[in-house]
Amino acid sequence: MFEKSLNEMTATVTVEDRESLLADQHGVTIEAGSLTLTWSQAKTLALKLDKAIAGGITYKTMENRLRALRNSLVWAFGPEAEEDIKNENA
Repeated sequence: MFEKSLNEMTATVTVEDRESLLADQHGVTIEAGSLTLTWSQAKTLALKLDKAIAGGITYKTMENRLRALRNSLVWAFGPEAEEDIKNENA
């Protein structure tokens, strides 16, 4: 009915302090708090988090936290966003 393309969408994602600090320790700068992001901003952050996770993280709990942060950024935009990320990584 009111379909928007992925590039026209924005979403609000809440990032906790410890998620922000953990991402920063792995080279991805994300502010803590409630963030309103466009798809291009969220996609850039998600791809950086994918690289950080693929690079290897010592502790499984840290990897799970970063993966949860990455998923919250992507899933806020719906299933089309996950497909877009998969196409980018292919």
